Amino acid sequence: MDTNAAVRDRAGPALADDSAGVRMVALMRCLLALSALVICYLDPPQPARLIELTYASLAAYYLYSFALAVSVFYRRPLVPARAQHWLDMLFYAYLIGLTAGASAVFFHFFFFAILVASFSRGFGEGLGVTLVSVVLFTLVGALTTGGLELHQALIAPLYLLLLGYMIAWWGGHELSLRRRLRLLKELGALANPRLGVEHTLRQHLRRLLVFFEADACVLVYPQISSADYIMYRVDAQGCQVPQTLTRESAQALIALPASTALAWKPRLAHRPGTAFEQCKGLANLLETSCFVTAPYGQHGVLTGRLYLTSAEGSFSQTEAEFLRQATGQIAASVDNLTLLEELMANAAQLERSRISRDIHDTTIQPYIGLKLGLEALYRKLEPGSMTAAQVQELLAMCTLALDDLRGYVARLRGTERSWAGDELLSAVRRQAGRYRSFYGIEVEVRGDSAVQLTDRIASEAYQIVCEALSNVHRHTGAKRAFIELRCANESLSLQVGNERDSAGPARAFVPRSIAERAVALGGATEVRLNNGGHDIVHVTIPL
Repeated sequence: MDTNAAVRDRAGPALADDSAGVRMVALMRCLLALSALVICYLDPPQPARLIELTYASLAAYYLYSFALAVSVFYRRPLVPARAQHWLDMLFYAYLIGLTAGASAVFFHFFFFAILVASFSRGFGEGLGVTLVSVVLFTLVGALTTGGLELHQALIAPLYLLLLGYMIAWWGGHELSLRRRLRLLKELGALANPRLGVEHTLRQHLRRLLVFFEADACVLVYPQISSADYIMYRVDAQGCQVPQTLTRESAQALIALPASTALAWKPRLAHRPGTAFEQCKGLANLLETSCFVTAPYGQHGVLTGRLYLTSAEGSFSQTEAEFLRQATGQIAASVDNLTLLEELMANAAQLERSRISRDIHDTTIQPYIGLKLGLEALYRKLEPGSMTAAQVQELLAMCTLALDDLRGYVARLRGTERSWAGDELLSAVRRQAGRYRSFYGIEVEVRGDSAVQLTDRIASEAYQIVCEALSNVHRHTGAKRAFIELRCANESLSLQVGNERDSAGPARAFVPRSIAERAVALGGATEVRLNNGGHDIVHVTIPL
């Protein structure tokens, strides 16, 4: 693994996620402080005039180490994790100055700070601590002894530099491997089949974007049901809507040999060969200076390709080979999810067909009979009378209920397409109009002009809105309410609120049906009482 990859592969402290490792480091710091006290007691350092200051400094460091260890065990560290090894290094340099520099055994304590920095923060942090330790050791030795001896000027700093560099590289390499294993584990985890393949692919591409610290991630692969291709693009602004490409349009992005995984850098542009010329053209097409690419294929066939681009950084061939493993894991995950989704869809369709027949026979037919009875009653009443108007209103409500039931049965049978995007907003506005007409509840609908939703999410969101409005009508006396639909931070935010009744105190409640629907979609439900004069049910669903 090259040095650049080791530096770039860091992504925050690894020991922060390893509680056992953090506790071990805290205990070792206490033992080092205690051993320093014992060493000074058994072999008092020179000059003797500083012995009391040395004992006092070591005692203070031991108390600091003990307090830090206690705070770590209670998960409330006194000092930020990144600052701990830097403070250790500074104290060791101070201790060497008190104990006459290079001849002191405390020189070896520097390796503790280097080890902690390397295995908790990676190669860059470990190398930084190493270089600063070398400089401090040399300066302290020059100031305390009045001159630099061979051991102090060359041998000890060189020993510290070489061994510190090796520890830093080893720590960075270890962190890189652990991060890669963690990423492969996340990519291979079974996704929620209710959210669909598209949602899973987006999540995986975001993980790759963060892991490689890239500017954009582009995936091109063929559709199963046609000869066209699908292109996903994820960047810092989020995931764009998947685009459909013809085979001719996608040919430039899939032109590399099917099994090739490589990294492209500007300094490689002068090399001759067909592959390098293709990469140069791909860099222009992707509008980037550096990229790494690996083949992607489902069902064991390599027919697509994945790209990670970066305008400032660079990728290594080692990262290209790892990207090949990651794309293989993504493809396997998508294949498993597709199979599971198909099995679930077949089983669900059988159950939906049974339910639709039951609803048609046991619910729709009585409603039809009720509608016919109301129509017969309406014809017997005097036109324009109050009773006729009331019966006509009941007839309209019955007709709308029948239309809803028939639409629901059609969606269960799969003969009617579910709502998505603008269609969802239109359906919600129609539902709001019914509550305004029949129950006198003014419902304000707020929403994005183009909400990007799948049919499944849109259908579930509509049911949540209907249930929430029903709760407002049945359980409150409010005459004003609002519905808000927003897509932000890669999730759907759905809020239904009603004016709070000022006569009585707010009572906590949980809308069970709405909460169950949200959990089934991987989301969450929050109830906010008396929020600006409204009681609000807030549902968040990941997209």
